[in-house]
Amino acid sequence: TLKVWEYLNYFAHAYKMAEEKIAARVTEVIAQVGLEVKRDALIRGLSRGMKQRLGIGRAIIHWPKLLLLDEPFGSIDMLTRLELQDLLLASIPWNANTCILVTHDVDEAVLLSDRIVMMTNGPAATIGEVLAIDLPRTDLPDGRELIAFRDVVMAFGDRHLLGPLSFDLRGPERIAIRGGNGAGKSTLLRLITGELTPTHGNID
Repeated sequence: TLKVWEYLNYFAHAYKMAEEKIAARVTEVIAQVGLEVKRDALIRGLSRGMKQRLGIGRAIIHWPKLLLLDEPFGSIDMLTRLELQDLLLASIPWNANTCILVTHDVDEAVLLSDRIVMMTNGPAATIGEVLAIDLPRTDLPDGRELIAFRDVVMAFGDRHLLGPLSFDLRGPERIAIRGGNGAGKSTLLRLITGELTPTHGNID
């Protein structure tokens, strides 16, 4: 079983980071996610909350432009959930990336996002409303367009799952995607990552 620092070191190499930057980056991320005292601990001995912290560290180790989180806090206790929400808020400015969070929790969506994309119920789910959240936050570099959805439709055979969808993702910012079961939230994430190709429309 790997130790905490070995685990992050492994993923830094997997992402093909420059060798001379890895050691310093691993130390930096361990501090960011609050695992300094667990640096040499075995992963199997970590609590569930610490493993979630480590998961966030793994996701940001390579300075990603886009961070995707699908219900990341759904299976932990409330206190740990609040701690991890604070951690996520702190990690976005430090890494200047865009974060897309799928959540059922309205309070969590308001706390963690600059915009909330409200999905309608499926099938054939689409965007019902986009709500801007005006809360104080750390200054970040000027926004830039990362991904643009243009009349995107996703279907499997005769099953119309999503769309048409048209919206822009800009960076850095935090976006929450909220909707009920079957609203296509995870399908939307798979379109963003390129795992799925839209039936119609363009993603640029």
